[in-house]
Amino acid sequence: MNVDIQVKNEGKLAWLPQETIIFDGANLHRSLTLDLEPTSQALVVEPVVFGRTAMGEAVCAAAFSDSWRVRRGGSLVYADATRINGNVAGQLANTAVAGGAIAMAAVLYVGRDAAAKLSVIKPALPETAGAGLVEDGVLFLRLLAQDGYELRRGLIPLVEVLHAAPMPRVWRL
Repeated sequence: MNVDIQVKNEGKLAWLPQETIIFDGANLHRSLTLDLEPTSQALVVEPVVFGRTAMGEAVCAAAFSDSWRVRRGGSLVYADATRINGNVAGQLANTAVAGGAIAMAAVLYVGRDAAAKLSVIKPALPETAGAGLVEDGVLFLRLLAQDGYELRRGLIPLVEVLHAAPMPRVWRL
């Protein structure tokens, strides 16, 4: 799956898909390319859940890769790649990967007020999240959780601050 987005002039983008659920045996490779003009703003949220705990699902083997490239004014300002392949449960159990969490979200905010937004969300971050400025005007946040419900519970208030609006109805708990 390849997604290419351009945001022109003083345009604003809010990319807020619901969680991608990775099932046992899945094979998903996706990429996101985002081209922004210097005066544009973007909020990109990509949550991923490896199996639904409430349904008793476990992901033993699957392939998942996610690649992001973000340019502002033609210059690369953010690049990220995530790849989990093979023994998903074993890899997610690794402390350096997810510490046993099966749900994760990547959040990118590009806008002139990124530093101000970071100062508001940083004190509210769950202990399984981290956020920082990649460069002036570019904020990145990653959040881990034990399941999809906990991911949403931690993610919604953070995204509402970054988006400066309530989340769409389909996101409500």
